[in-house]
Formats: sequence, C-alpha cells, structure tokens
Amino acid sequence: MTKHLLFVEDNVNLSKTLLRLFRIRLPDVMVTHAVTAGAAITIARGIRFHAVLSDFNLADGSLGSEVLAYFKAEQPALVERFVYLSDDPRCKSHKHWVEKPAANQDLVAKLREVLA
Repeated sequence: MTKHLLFVEDNVNLSKTLLRLFRIRLPDVMVTHAVTAGAAITIARGIRFHAVLSDFNLADGSLGSEVLAYFKAEQPALVERFVYLSDDPRCKSHKHWVEKPAANQDLVAKLREVLA
C-alpha cells in the first residue's frame, strides 16, 4: 500500500534535495509538498495523509504549529505521525522532531518509524 506524506518546507534548495531523497529512499511513499501552512491546510482538506513532515518557521511568517493545530482538530490520529524538521527549540517538546541540519539517514529512519 502506498503511503502519502505531506511535506511542508519553504526552502527551495532543501525541498528539492529532500524530495529527491524521498524518491530514492522512500519509493513507496507519495509526497505532496507545500511551502506555507495555509497551503498545507488547504491541501490536507482534500487528501488523507499517513504522515506529515513540517518545518516550523515558514518564510511567509506562518508556522508549522498551525499545520499541527489543524490536524489536532481534523485528524487527531495523525498527530502521532507529525514530524517537525526544524532547528527551532520550540519543536523539542514535540514527540517527533528531527533537528536541522539532519543527516539523511536520521530523517529517513524517523519517517519510516512514523509511516510504519
């Protein structure tokens, strides 16, 4: 069964790199990419995701915590499969957090964990 990951990241270079990594290391995972919290929430209204990987501070001033709040309200089971990818210390209290810059193998391992 194909899993579906929502990937929220505003850095163009990092997004390109990670999307390439996901295609190679997570070939059974379909990835949908958004660059703002608003875009991620709009996309999430129409698609059921198996996991979310989100930056915390987004360039438009929105926050990954807005995406998390949406899933808490609309798809509470997904909160256990919500991963922050950020260097912001506010993410440390969240169950699943990978600090930027992340080693590829650490990020892939975390995603495999939450997608299992």
